[in-house]
Amino acid sequence: MEGDIQDALEDLGFTGELLEEGALTIATQGECLTADFMALCVWLTEQLNCLCTIQEHVSEKEDEETFRMEMSGLLNELGCPHSQLLGVNGLASQANRLLLLDYLTSELQALKMIGGEEEEKMEIDNQAASPALDQLKAILHALDLPQPSKESTVFDLFTQIETKVRELLSKAPKDHLGQPLLDETLGVKQWSKVEEINSQLNQEYTLRRSMLLKRLDVTVQSFDLLRLTKTSSGDIRDKTQCEINKIMMGKMAMEVDEEEEETKFKGAGHIKVHIEVHKEVRGVAGVEAGERKVVTEDIFL
Repeated sequence: MEGDIQDALEDLGFTGELLEEGALTIATQGECLTADFMALCVWLTEQLNCLCTIQEHVSEKEDEETFRMEMSGLLNELGCPHSQLLGVNGLASQANRLLLLDYLTSELQALKMIGGEEEEKMEIDNQAASPALDQLKAILHALDLPQPSKESTVFDLFTQIETKVRELLSKAPKDHLGQPLLDETLGVKQWSKVEEINSQLNQEYTLRRSMLLKRLDVTVQSFDLLRLTKTSSGDIRDKTQCEINKIMMGKMAMEVDEEEEETKFKGAGHIKVHIEVHKEVRGVAGVEAGERKVVTEDIFL
């Protein structure tokens, strides 16, 4: 792909060291975006702006994070069909960076072929194209700022947000926010690791929550075991109709049909218990007292 992009750049009139063999590969490598790569993207967007009207703009002088946001806004406006390029993490890999250059050069070649006429932009779903759009709208709503229009640029939106936040902070009490926990700026790779850890914690929380709810359900149903009594002959009588107790006792009701029995068994859960009934005789007014103890050995959730 690198060779095809270099040929297209040469046909478009680009001159520079990136046309040399292997230079484009080096410019698109690494965790961070290189200055040569960003400069080439700025040149391509400027050429596109000369042939069609583009509201979004990409500035070479801004930092890498701003460049990513501005490029995402530009691709969204152009109706880029490559959804993996949209968002601030769209340029994290070398393959996506080369795909971006291939897309921009192809668009520029197409505009030159049709004489600079602006084509009808592709109708796309903004929410599907930019997952951060809902979050941005929520921020604007919380700050009582107007929602973005088609003419709004990324730079204008974040300028409004920054101005509003500074205004609110100036009215807040002293040391309202306190000291920041993290002073350094995280990179794309570090943010990816943070998201991975957060996903693992969410899974662990969901598992523990399910376990606690299941244990609570089993504990509540186990109170029916108090209705089990022991007769003078030593036989155990079952005075409950609770299905979970019948599973514990090892005797499901035979009067229900096979389908209903299977449904109730699945609904009761996979539970294995061991019941120990201890009897103790106390000579208080000739009354025999019984102590029963239920020990759960294995609970499969």
